[in-house]
Amino acid sequence: MTHVSARIGRSEYEQIAPATVVALRDLGAAVDDSGLEKPLTELLKVRASQLNGCAYCLHFHLAGARRAEVAPAKL
Repeated sequence: MTHVSARIGRSEYEQIAPATVVALRDLGAAVDDSGLEKPLTELLKVRASQLNGCAYCLHFHLAGARRAEVAPAKL
């Protein structure tokens, strides 16, 4: 049987890999500054979160997509 462990929490992740957190924030800012439409960039972030399997990020970016008025059918 395979051992499954819980994912680390956000604050623990920030302590373990602070440079990665900074890089992810910078990447998000670059996407936001790309000139693409906000609803599209939010959908990109949602999809990346799905592919990464990160429930925290998915929840966070779904909220951003809703604020950007992405149609529920697209979400």
